[in-house]
Amino acid sequence: MADIIKLDGTWKLTWEPIGDPTGVPECKEALAASVPGDVHEDLVQAGILPEPLVGVNAPLHEWVERARFTYEREFDVTAEFDRAELVFHGLDCLAQIFLDGETVGSAANAFVPHRFDVTQLLRRSGCHILSVQLDTGVQWAKRMADPAKYQTGDESPERPFLRKPQFAFKWDWAPRLVTCGIWRSVELNLYRKAALRDVMLSSAFKDRGALLVAEVEVDAFTSAECVARLRVGGPGGLWQTSDTVSLCTGKNTFELSLNISPVSRWYPRGYGDQPLYDVTLELESRGELLDRQLFTYGFREVKLKQEPLANGEKTFTLVVNDVDVFCKGADWVPADSLPARVTRQKYERLISEACEANFNTFRIWGGGIYEDQVFYDLCDRNGILVWQDFMFACAEYPDDQQWFVENVRDEAAKVIRSLRHHPCIVLWCGNNENDWIFGFMNRGKGRRIAQFYGQTLYHQHLPSICAELDPSRPYWPSSPYGGADPNSESEGDRHAWDVSILNPDLNARADIRGYRSDRGKFISEFGVMSHALPRTIMDYTGDERIDFSSPAYKFHDNPINAIGEGGGLSDWYQKVGFGSVPSDPLKYIYQSLFYQAMGYREAIVSFRIRKPECSGSLFWMYSDCWGTLGWTIVDYYLRRKPSFYWVRKAYAPLAVFVRPENGIAQAYVVNDTLSDQTVRLILETGDFHGNRKHLAQELNVSAGAVVPAAQLQYESGYALAQIWQNDVLVSEDLTLTHLPRELQIPEVRIDWRAAQEGQDVVITMSSEGFGCFVWIDHPDDAVPEDNYFHLAPERPKIVKVANACAKDIQVNALNMVGRALS
Repeated sequence: MADIIKLDGTWKLTWEPIGDPTGVPECKEALAASVPGDVHEDLVQAGILPEPLVGVNAPLHEWVERARFTYEREFDVTAEFDRAELVFHGLDCLAQIFLDGETVGSAANAFVPHRFDVTQLLRRSGCHILSVQLDTGVQWAKRMADPAKYQTGDESPERPFLRKPQFAFKWDWAPRLVTCGIWRSVELNLYRKAALRDVMLSSAFKDRGALLVAEVEVDAFTSAECVARLRVGGPGGLWQTSDTVSLCTGKNTFELSLNISPVSRWYPRGYGDQPLYDVTLELESRGELLDRQLFTYGFREVKLKQEPLANGEKTFTLVVNDVDVFCKGADWVPADSLPARVTRQKYERLISEACEANFNTFRIWGGGIYEDQVFYDLCDRNGILVWQDFMFACAEYPDDQQWFVENVRDEAAKVIRSLRHHPCIVLWCGNNENDWIFGFMNRGKGRRIAQFYGQTLYHQHLPSICAELDPSRPYWPSSPYGGADPNSESEGDRHAWDVSILNPDLNARADIRGYRSDRGKFISEFGVMSHALPRTIMDYTGDERIDFSSPAYKFHDNPINAIGEGGGLSDWYQKVGFGSVPSDPLKYIYQSLFYQAMGYREAIVSFRIRKPECSGSLFWMYSDCWGTLGWTIVDYYLRRKPSFYWVRKAYAPLAVFVRPENGIAQAYVVNDTLSDQTVRLILETGDFHGNRKHLAQELNVSAGAVVPAAQLQYESGYALAQIWQNDVLVSEDLTLTHLPRELQIPEVRIDWRAAQEGQDVVITMSSEGFGCFVWIDHPDDAVPEDNYFHLAPERPKIVKVANACAKDIQVNALNMVGRALS
């Protein structure tokens, strides 16, 4: 078996300025550096720089862009080998590698592994010195950049020339913190006779079984007779086959195949189970195991269905195992501005929270990174589909320069080979917004799609590589894309930004009811901004109190919040939603959080009730890379924002919604399950003076269907819909009939008590009036089963809070008598 010597751990780190040393501190002695890691974090740990994501510290890290860093460590080799290769799984970004002072090679792509043959440089005994010189690439890229030629729409014309995380150059929701370092693992691989270079798995179903084919590529260092063995273990048994192959020196290819019967198919969350199979490919010679590759594999088929609708429109539906899937989830961005800091534990927590929120899909946004294998493994196991962008976002890329095209082609091939065995990945996508922004709006002046830089990457190079290396999945050129206007409502996927960003009428831009008129077929971006929770604001600003005028608060603000005259977007949300901008910062924050929650509910309801014409709802965005005012439902510190709970209810597989409009409250029941459902619907409308109407209805809802159900007239007040099965409440939707500014919501007294039951607290609450946006204050470790909800008059509510103490619990509401915001 090949010897894999891990070279992770503590390295020595030094640096020197690139050119002018102004502003770059002198390196007086080597620091301890973590590999995998990022030099920003190493400098923080050494006390040279402060934590970049707190206060106004990020600009203090800017000098890292103007320095060249050297990592160094020693290692020994004692094993025998025919081939020795250094493998760097992540070098960010421009790197030169040296072994014992001899040049090994260079790298210029942070996204993918780099492999170097060091057979002739490596002694079989004794100590070796490995050193890596690398820098952010910013200074080199600035010399390459031509802003008059390649458009970026921001202040970083150097960005498109560097194959590294694009968001690190500053986005509305992220600071400029340009990453740098050996950010993924390093190995020395020692091979005997041959190495497995690539294994492409594909499968085809037949009756109750499936044929699994492994296309194998082997690099032989000498001629040899070998046995190749394919083994599959999983639900239903163990299958294996083997073959003798004669290897010639150099590249060799062959196939192995197995009939797996019966086979259990992998389905997305909510549509079936996620059975996974362990696949092993081994290469053996005369009883010696030369190399082995292991995969976790799910048997499933995926298609992209685009069928005609009326008026020349088309559907856009992902189909898994012949089942139409309504995609429910969000866009994923890196979970830290320094992606090397994201731990397995943080991935696990974020995926767990997504499952709790009824997600079945993530779109990996094209300005971040190809995530760690841990992320995809967790999505495999939890049935979360992945729409995978290639890493191109909001810029024109220099596809007229051959060196860049070759870099991208190498990147794409490596990414596809490393990820294609994951059943969670259902679509490859060329880029984020480039066809729309640059091809249509900028170059085409909003009238046609014109040629733009980067176009050949997404329409020629990437689709051809995908077709060759992963023909089982659909490829889509861009997001959004489809129709004469790439952001069309008539076909393809759509970024629904008329609300929040694009509408020139500021009142309409801030009115969340605008989602009702969107006709998009698959909404892959939409978003409503809000403040973070008060404790999160205190954490990321470092301030001792909430102060909207503090330098730290302003530094972490979202620049889109400043778009428009008469105050920022958040102010307009307050004006449109509540009628005025409150002077009390805590009231402002909670109203902001409430409006985001209402906005996500409004959007998701609008998209789901149009099923099957609409087949996807992915909001922008799931979680933060730092503390900020932003679009997410889970913040950087892994705290649930109020919108988390509203999204969870809106994404429920069997859900009821009520839409009050033009004096009629219309109920809808949406069934995303694979079986027919019988439910009892309760519909109620009421005002704030004790007047109520209600009705009950028995409904049969077919599998995958949407049923417009009962209606009730309403006055100004609230509307409530519930569905019950066997006296169990399955889903509830309680909403105001108008925006809060259009209502006179009286103050109410909420009676509540908290009872300790073991490690949990059970809260019972009730009110004679309408409780508007009621929430339970709790410590971070406590987990309420529901929070940030409306409380209907004379309808008691019981909420269990896990891992809590009764003394630490407080109930509050926006219209609660004697409220004490905190």
